[in-house]
Amino acid sequence: MSKPPGGNAAPDYRRSQTDYQPSAKPGGYPQDQRTPQPPPQQATYNPQHYADVDKRQQPPYSPQSGGQYGNSQSYAHPQPPQPAPQQPPPPTKQDPRQQQQQQQQPASALTKAPENKQSPVTQATPSTVGASGSPLQTPGPLIANANGSAEATGRRQETTRMRSSIACSRCRRSKTKCDNNGTRDSTGALAPCKSCVASLLAFDMRVSAPLCRDEFADRRVQAPPKKRKRPVMPTAGTPSHSKGRLGTLEDALESPLLTPKVWDELWAIHEKHYATEFSFLHKRTFLGPLQRLPPVSSSGKWSDSQGQRAHDPALVLAFLTQTSPFHPELVAQTDNPYDTAEFYAAATRRHLNYDFSWVGETAMQQIQAFLMLGFHEWTACHGRNGYMLIRTAVNFAQMNDYQYDEDLDKGDEKDDAASKRDRFIRQESRRRTFWSCFILDRYLSVGRRRPKILHMDDLRGTIQIPCSDKNFISGRAVRTKFFGETDQEYADRRKKMHDEALRRHGGQRPERIEWEDRDDDGVLGRYIYALDHFSDVSKWANKGGRRSEPRNIGPWNPATTYYHLDKRLREIKEDLPDELRLTSLNTENHIYGAPSGTSRTYFMIHAILTLSITYLAPEYLATYPFRLTKPQGPMDEPLVTEKLPEDEPDYWVEKAKECFEYVRDFVSILQSFKDRGLVVESPFVGHAVYKAAWCASYCHHVPRMDQSAPRALDSRLEPNAWDVTNQVLDSMKKKFRIANIWSIDLATVAATYTEKRKAWRNAGGSPQSTASDNDGGLNEYSTIFETVHKQFGSLQHDKKDLTHPNDKPYSRLEHEED
Repeated sequence: MSKPPGGNAAPDYRRSQTDYQPSAKPGGYPQDQRTPQPPPQQATYNPQHYADVDKRQQPPYSPQSGGQYGNSQSYAHPQPPQPAPQQPPPPTKQDPRQQQQQQQQPASALTKAPENKQSPVTQATPSTVGASGSPLQTPGPLIANANGSAEATGRRQETTRMRSSIACSRCRRSKTKCDNNGTRDSTGALAPCKSCVASLLAFDMRVSAPLCRDEFADRRVQAPPKKRKRPVMPTAGTPSHSKGRLGTLEDALESPLLTPKVWDELWAIHEKHYATEFSFLHKRTFLGPLQRLPPVSSSGKWSDSQGQRAHDPALVLAFLTQTSPFHPELVAQTDNPYDTAEFYAAATRRHLNYDFSWVGETAMQQIQAFLMLGFHEWTACHGRNGYMLIRTAVNFAQMNDYQYDEDLDKGDEKDDAASKRDRFIRQESRRRTFWSCFILDRYLSVGRRRPKILHMDDLRGTIQIPCSDKNFISGRAVRTKFFGETDQEYADRRKKMHDEALRRHGGQRPERIEWEDRDDDGVLGRYIYALDHFSDVSKWANKGGRRSEPRNIGPWNPATTYYHLDKRLREIKEDLPDELRLTSLNTENHIYGAPSGTSRTYFMIHAILTLSITYLAPEYLATYPFRLTKPQGPMDEPLVTEKLPEDEPDYWVEKAKECFEYVRDFVSILQSFKDRGLVVESPFVGHAVYKAAWCASYCHHVPRMDQSAPRALDSRLEPNAWDVTNQVLDSMKKKFRIANIWSIDLATVAATYTEKRKAWRNAGGSPQSTASDNDGGLNEYSTIFETVHKQFGSLQHDKKDLTHPNDKPYSRLEHEED
């Protein structure tokens, strides 16, 4: 529609129509030749009459509306549908006094418009106030013509517009006259009125009764959606409002809070809690662009800043999603660590790039962003979203051959030392990105019916384990072991490559190739070995554990899967370097020494080993062995009838002691790190803490199962294992919903065991008083506890899992005489 002459703004239709003169161009706006007039008195109406009008009935976007949606001063309020009139409406009744005055005046006086009085037609009504988007204008004052009939001012007198008996939807909704003349299109339906055609809005009209409210919404033409730069992953509860100084979802990276000092603090948080799972970030290359202005292009267009390429905004926002809940200044903007993480997670979703045609650095940063956001979603109980994001990242990495190492010698031989260092950093970051895929793939597999994507047999001899952190930071190009390679195989490969290099250089000494020795190799590789073993233990436990073994034979028999899993666990512990073995001296060295990745990985390696042993040993412990004086193996079917080995007559007691003593030592690390603020609050560490708390509750309620001297998990100690583990979980549940699930489950476990023990004591404490269908409680365990006890995260979460964590602290264990 053309703009009104004399100005850019649309005319104000709330003014009297007598202020305007008809336009010379049919269908155009009146000429802007108005003189200043006082605004007419507005008609009053009851707002409650329109309170129940559905917002969906507001008309769609229209150029005539000035770019407004649902503005009460731009559109008329919709009214409940009324039956279509079959006859033209009767003429408007005049006031009796006005009618008598007109009869007393001469006919010549009727041709003059009243100066101070307005006809009721000109007064504003709820259906005509500000109807700038209306196809027709409300007529002006009625003026008698020479024939004695009245006509409205502000109209073209050469055309007479009649109210149609069947108005189109838009005209009916705007409460304006419709000039539909009954013309039908090729389908037999009524053609759009002239005003609707002029507005470029085609409406579907029919001769039947007026549409009901829901039909109005369905039949209304919707404006096409705006084209997004990048697809946004749909998710429930995505916030769109500003979070104080954090900014909005679109400009979250432009917040004034993100100063160079804050970026350094966030990096320290990442190093402390997440650098094991997401080891691919290199401090200099990651923080460099962020601490220069402009830090990151939030528009999605990457740019160079002082020679360094800016990061993918989704990667930086995913980094903030993980680290912001630990930063007090950022948390203060929402008053809740979890809400702070959710804000940045929503911003990350908005910037995620789902175009998988990229390669090189762009593709690698895509994979990294998917991994980091997916891990947050998984631990925030958005299980399906997290599962698909992580699986997508793993498949994208496989598609780009990340499971195959790049040649370290690849590149121009004329490159200077700095270029070679940067090339190795890129290669190692790519390799570490794959190992992050491997780690998260193993995390997702901890549960029932969640198979692994990456298999160890496919990785043998194809990719190196990550190098040490010091070599990664410095860019020193080194070679390390292949995954699954033995020490002898590693030595043979070194000799073979050295001989090939001599042959290529004609017998002369080739350029020196760096190799990491056993005492210098990265501890991250040892964490990967331990995690791969635990994923096998989890798979066995979730298939039934001892219930999946051959009947009647014991776990000491090589025919059982348990035997091989337990043997491999002992080998992993024995293969650890001296400084990584679980001893009080090593724990003190890592606490009082300079902060390093070794201390973090030392903590996480023993968290993984604790998980393995707490998944294995309890399979052969009875659930409610109140009547037993010491561990004696399973009390429920399938029973173990095979004779104990002659060299291990106390096999059951020794295995229980091994389990509970290792949990005690892990809790001692936890306590020491907690007192100094060094606890690694990674969700997977939280799973190990949860399992340790399970053992502490078990030994409290069935103390005779703990045969160590003194008892390893004695609940009378201060501090005891139950208190330490629950205090750590109370801190974690403020940041991760999954920790809240563990905290609730532990309270249920403690309450159930307390109730069962009291019932057994009230029954006299005899062997016959054990309350269990199969005497040992296996049936009740498998029904109530087993699912949560043997999984990390879930694909199925109910509404209670999606609520905010409760602030109620854990309950201490009650003591009674044995």
